[in-house]
Amino acid sequence: MVSEMVDHALTEKHIAGPEVLGFVFTYPPGYLSCIAWGDRDFDAGGDGHLLSFLTRAEVAKELDVFVRRATTARLVPFARGDNGDVLFCFDGDAGGEIYAIDLASGTPQVISTGFKDFAAFINGYRSRMGLPTWQVTR
Repeated sequence: MVSEMVDHALTEKHIAGPEVLGFVFTYPPGYLSCIAWGDRDFDAGGDGHLLSFLTRAEVAKELDVFVRRATTARLVPFARGDNGDVLFCFDGDAGGEIYAIDLASGTPQVISTGFKDFAAFINGYRSRMGLPTWQVTR
């Protein structure tokens, strides 16, 4: 029961629906468990994932402020990284690719991360930050 409440609370907090995105999007497997694990790790004194996962309200703001200025592609922002200078986005057309929007440059630029899988992206990012591998749980 507690797990269901946590999942519901995370869903309400972090999953943006069509009313925010303007289209239907299915978040990748392990997305909410990744956020939950990172929160628990951080609370226990760890580094989490060194990513700041966006809330539904932050997704709406990032769409208006950066994503729609940078591209006409259907992207779903989900986290900030690299000291807030990069906005990571899912491919909203179900291609699975993960993109980065460089916010440090004068004009936001969309760049492919080269990852087409959420777990691979998380572990690639963690590796780049010197953190151990994360195991996907569902």
